[in-house]
Amino acid sequence: MEVRSAAPRLPGFVLGVAISVISVLAAHATAAHADPDTQDLDTLFGGLGSHQVVQTAATVACPGPGALSGENMVVPRRCQGTFPFGSGSPVGVQYYYPADIDQVGKAPAIVFSPGILTDPGFYDAMLRQWASYGFVVAVSFDYLNTLSEMQFVGLAGLKERDLDPASPLAGRIDFGRIVLAGQSAGGGSALLAANIAPWFHAIDPTFRVVGSLAMQPGPLAATNFVPTPTLIIQNGRDSVVPAGSWVDWYQYPALGAAPAFVATRKAVTHTDVENALLALNAEHSLAVADVNGGKAYAVAGPILAKWGELGWEHSTLGYPTSNEYQLSTGGFAVPLIGYFGDTPGRWSKFQHGVIYWSAGTGAHPVSGGIYDSWSRAGFESGAYGYPVGDEYPTPDGGVAQHFQRGTLTAAG
Repeated sequence: MEVRSAAPRLPGFVLGVAISVISVLAAHATAAHADPDTQDLDTLFGGLGSHQVVQTAATVACPGPGALSGENMVVPRRCQGTFPFGSGSPVGVQYYYPADIDQVGKAPAIVFSPGILTDPGFYDAMLRQWASYGFVVAVSFDYLNTLSEMQFVGLAGLKERDLDPASPLAGRIDFGRIVLAGQSAGGGSALLAANIAPWFHAIDPTFRVVGSLAMQPGPLAATNFVPTPTLIIQNGRDSVVPAGSWVDWYQYPALGAAPAFVATRKAVTHTDVENALLALNAEHSLAVADVNGGKAYAVAGPILAKWGELGWEHSTLGYPTSNEYQLSTGGFAVPLIGYFGDTPGRWSKFQHGVIYWSAGTGAHPVSGGIYDSWSRAGFESGAYGYPVGDEYPTPDGGVAQHFQRGTLTAAG
């Protein structure tokens, strides 16, 4: 896979994506904390997540020979029975969401539009995968799926269910974290809608678009006014949206107001969507643009959860300034194979501190004077070990924090 990125001028959230290589963009001052070989997001999120999935339309084998799986072959596909693959209406909205949505809290939303002349069931594996990582997914379709209104139809459907007391989604959708997505014609509709993302709050003050994902977008989509972090996917064997055509000619070059990426999957055709399991997960993985440098960094798992608990980029930590690092305390690493010995911990660096995690201690931030003392003592490999709790105030106006083998204090 080839990945290119435009230098962004605005901070914001970037899509968490299944890209096979992630650049390590920052290093710690000590040799023990040098950049490791990071695990790619395709490895982390290529399979299903931890949530069982509910969908509002049954998906069955398509009648007849099915739809084109590649430009040179026909194989059976999965369908939801929309015309002409069945007697169902070719216009509508279907939903995928975690079965334990009542325990997830506010779930981020993806509004997805399919390709032209497709059935939503073609994308079933990908949509189920997204929902399995904690997303509520609305699939809006009208058989052409070309213009921006498809995204608004999906958003309207989500809002209706969020307000319906009888719906399992009532009060469960986080409209402050919306991703606009689509494939082929639907990818174009996502880009078109993203152009007016700043005005979504005029429709509903709770709406905030945090990213756009366009897989093989159609040629009608202009991107000149897209302010949201954006990923465009091309396929190397695509004869419908050829790699190197309008995505490179005008769509990607015009994305200058926000973090923007274009990735080419070299051996994939236009219709091979079931292998495009791109996990977008604000609960388990997210990439974030540093407010100063405009670079994207991956934050994941318990460290992401702790950062969210603290208030995301509005917390005292600020934005991330590194990818997540893996640590080994007493073990050793073999390149391309893994760690042997003690189970490694993980850490991420932020503008004003760090978050460290291990299986035995959980995720905890360390910052300020306590961070300075802990670093001089050798971090997690030194006298104090990993943090076992968050910082707390002391009666004398200072702060303190417990570690595995002691407590550190600092003046307020």
